[in-house]
Amino acid sequence: MSGKPDYQCKEYDSVKDKGPLPEGKWLVRQSQHQNFYKDQSKIGQLKSEYGFGIMGGWPGGKDSWGNNRIWLEPAQGTDNKDRTNLSIHGGKEYGSKGCIDLTDRMDEFTDKFKKYGHDMILNVKYDKDCW
Repeated sequence: MSGKPDYQCKEYDSVKDKGPLPEGKWLVRQSQHQNFYKDQSKIGQLKSEYGFGIMGGWPGGKDSWGNNRIWLEPAQGTDNKDRTNLSIHGGKEYGSKGCIDLTDRMDEFTDKFKKYGHDMILNVKYDKDCW
């Protein structure tokens, strides 16, 4: 899922913090993978988990992000529509600020991605205007 409820239509892909990931090619790099436990200190984990959704490197904690995330980078020629800080991540419930939210499937995706061992290109193309 990508985007917040009521903003998951292609027409909202330029709406910051609400719309879905803009169409185009996005780089998914091995080096951009982060793990909640391995990539922040214990203090950072506590801030992220109990920082009222605004503190720490993972605002909203694992409920918002899950255990893993991979930052996306627009490939050359992709119009990111001035959207930044987009990723593939997990979390407790579907819905995001424009990221791809795999909820409880993110850990499985991360395992396969890390075993694959190479960067990937994600081609985002919406077959219909709204789903």
